[in-house]
Amino acid sequence: MSASAISIKDRELAIEAEEACKVVVFYENTAARVGAMSVCDRLVEQFAEDLDFEFRWWKFKRLGDPVMVGHVMEAATSADIVMFCPQDDRLPAEVSEWVESWAESGVTSDGAIALVLPANVDPAGEAARMSGALKWAARRLQMDFLQVSVPRVTTTSEPRMQELPAPLPAQEPPHAYHWGLNE
Repeated sequence: MSASAISIKDRELAIEAEEACKVVVFYENTAARVGAMSVCDRLVEQFAEDLDFEFRWWKFKRLGDPVMVGHVMEAATSADIVMFCPQDDRLPAEVSEWVESWAESGVTSDGAIALVLPANVDPAGEAARMSGALKWAARRLQMDFLQVSVPRVTTTSEPRMQELPAPLPAQEPPHAYHWGLNE
């Protein structure tokens, strides 16, 4: 078993990985996923020499899906790093409930829980409650906790049609007086 220390913004986390460092990312929406991807990219860039990474991505809504609960729990329990990536300073109720049930499951891990927040979120405001709940879960699961800020990403639901070139003007097909070779 090899051990590596992962450092994100002055925080260090020891990871022991036999095969690959397993990272499970729970995200709220596309913007939150983009922020999480930047953190994952930094991990890979910093530790590509020492570790292989395996990423699994789950939308928050899967945490409230009774059909998926077992799969999600298994993924989180076997992960080295579990990231929670909300859009703002609150976790949806189904995510908070899932975190609480995971923490009370009695399963322990040597990994870490990471909270990835948009940079414009005030960590002392409402986000402090979310951070406290995840720290509590980390203690219960015998995991480390770290919090990372990423630039806020905004997405638009408008189609990108303005980026496409203008359509070619309509042209009449050439007149064909002959249909084929053996008419």
